[in-house]
Amino acid sequence: MKRLLIWIALFAVMAGGCARNERSALISKKFIDDNTYEIVCRGFPMAETEGIARFESAKRAALMNAYFYTRQTFNDTVFPDRDGDVDRVEVGNDYAVVYYVIKKRDLKKRLR
Repeated sequence: MKRLLIWIALFAVMAGGCARNERSALISKKFIDDNTYEIVCRGFPMAETEGIARFESAKRAALMNAYFYTRQTFNDTVFPDRDGDVDRVEVGNDYAVVYYVIKKRDLKKRLR
């Protein structure tokens, strides 16, 4: 009986961890080359929005997430709004995904 409770508790913790990852903002971040870095972020819409406002709020949230991860990854010489650009946006049922590309000379040397 004790073993069964341990297994149930372990399964509950693992299932909870997986559920949180579904709403995670960061999908991936990687160097494409020495001067180019890609951040893929998910954004979720504001509550009680519909139609185009729902899509736009999700897109804006994803973009703000990409700015946040840019500031965390690089030193103060990299500016997310000037050095980066949205490559493409994908829309899901309840979120938007932004592919954000940062291009700057010697970008690898600017890591924190």
